[in-house]
Amino acid sequence: MQGPRNAQTMSKASFVECLSEAGRNDFLEKAKNQSFRSSSGTVRVQPANPKFKKHRDWALDKATGLLRSVAPGKAVQADFKNRIVNVDGAKIFEQSKTDLEEVFAPPFTFFL
Repeated sequence: MQGPRNAQTMSKASFVECLSEAGRNDFLEKAKNQSFRSSSGTVRVQPANPKFKKHRDWALDKATGLLRSVAPGKAVQADFKNRIVNVDGAKIFEQSKTDLEEVFAPPFTFFL
């Protein structure tokens, strides 16, 4: 699923459930950084992102798009590692590790 919690749509991802944490860890370690060919294309193996992380990423991406739309010609850059969006080098948006929603810095608080 992708998108905001109240309007999620299906994604192209498929999931495999392991019966134990040890089995999952063993499989992921052996399949790390590998891809497999199938009749429908390339299959990548990676740990699943929890819904919480996906929603946070969606919110950060949404904030970036919103800032790009109201600040044409400005350098809008999202930093997913530090969970911030900069506009021309100034921090305009910040999202804490536990925050699902947006926290815009002044003078952009009108987005709230």
